[in-house]
Amino acid sequence: VEIDWPYGAGAVINDTQIVSKLKTAIKDAGIIVNEIEPKMTSEDFSEFLQKAKGVLFRYGIYNEQERTGEALHTCNFKIYEPAMLTALTAFIEYVMQEN
Repeated sequence: VEIDWPYGAGAVINDTQIVSKLKTAIKDAGIIVNEIEPKMTSEDFSEFLQKAKGVLFRYGIYNEQERTGEALHTCNFKIYEPAMLTALTAFIEYVMQEN
């Protein structure tokens, strides 16, 4: 029996300069930043980060009343859609400050 175990996605390593600028932009947009401890995250976005500078960040989707916040990639996952607007606002603020 031969088993071919494919290479998985590597670790996500954010660009520290972009992280710093993004945190500033997020705070300037009036969004609360809660830093979390580094995690051993494996994500295919790491493949992109090997070719270009970037950052992967998490944003909260938990809302008890809407019953959101279940684990990603499960049948019970439901995103709190207003949280998407918050994340988009962060991206827009970052882009505006960079241009």
